[in-house]
Amino acid sequence: MEKSEYFKKKVFYPEFKKITYFILLIHIILCLIAIIFITIHLLINKPHNFYQIIIFIPICLIIIVIFLNDLKIYRTMRYEFRENGLYLICGKNSDKISYDEIIGWEKKNLSFNPLASTRIPGYSLGDCYFSNEGTVRMYATSSGKNILLIYTKGPKNGITPKDEKEFILELEKKLKENLS
Repeated sequence: MEKSEYFKKKVFYPEFKKITYFILLIHIILCLIAIIFITIHLLINKPHNFYQIIIFIPICLIIIVIFLNDLKIYRTMRYEFRENGLYLICGKNSDKISYDEIIGWEKKNLSFNPLASTRIPGYSLGDCYFSNEGTVRMYATSSGKNILLIYTKGPKNGITPKDEKEFILELEKKLKENLS
């Protein structure tokens, strides 16, 4: 990305719901409980059973990795209007939507289909299947409520910008600029 393009972008961040912070708090508590439990268990039980150590340490590491992944998702998710398109970004994942591909948008509650995709409360990422919309590429901090759907010539995209009105105004502005 050229330096001039970097300064011409406008960034919007997703709206984080109370459940988002609740999930992060649960992960922090699970990490602490796992570390405390392992430490106490290893201090009390001597001689140490090698199999216990092999089981407890990976469990603790998995919980910590899940927490760090969630933290990365929450810190890096954003929607950027650039000169050449709308970028949906979360961590290493990103999708570019060219302005000429956008057909329309609407705010919608999506019908959850538990058999079709994996989501956890607090966010949805990647291609998710919904009963009432089919496959939607999600960059959202919700599993289906109050999703701003952006219809394109390709995939549908679901986002949850914090300042939705300002986001839509910027989107309309970029689409008008693209037409001229």
